[in-house]
Amino acid sequence: MREARAAAFNAGGVWTIFQSNATVRVDLRQDAAGNLFGSTSSGDTVGTVQEGSVSGNDIYFIVQWNHGPRGRYTGSLGPDRRLSGITVDLNNPSSQATWRSDRTF
Repeated sequence: MREARAAAFNAGGVWTIFQSNATVRVDLRQDAAGNLFGSTSSGDTVGTVQEGSVSGNDIYFIVQWNHGPRGRYTGSLGPDRRLSGITVDLNNPSSQATWRSDRTF
């Protein structure tokens, strides 16, 4: 069984992800247990956060985009207090991109 760690930061709020292939605006809420809820947009494309959480310095969330893809974002909080990681299209796992947050946490 995985040991649950308390969230070391709150990812809630509106912020921007700079991906190597797109820019994504996220609007997240984080509950006391570290679970994430919210929505995303990139141009005219919108998405819904299906699941996600913050545990320690790590973050993950899955976005169902309205045009079909499901993106899994995984990342961690760096020494500069910014999030960075990779995203994978779960429908097409060879489609991957790196990402980083515009703001610090």
